[in-house]
Amino acid sequence: LKMELISLIKKKNRKEAIELIKGGSNLDYVDENGCTCLHYASAGGLSEVIVEAAQHGIDVELRDK
Repeated sequence: LKMELISLIKKKNRKEAIELIKGGSNLDYVDENGCTCLHYASAGGLSEVIVEAAQHGIDVELRDK
């Protein structure tokens, strides 16, 4: 489930990514590249995913590892 959120974001699948966020996905998960879902959403220009993640408690100051 952790990788699934990042995978959806990389594919720019906004709707399903937002549903996972609403469902309580781990927003602080760091992948093998040291990146979080916030990194990929930001890089992909998915502002609505970033807003949803922020509303569900992601640390918007979180840095890649």
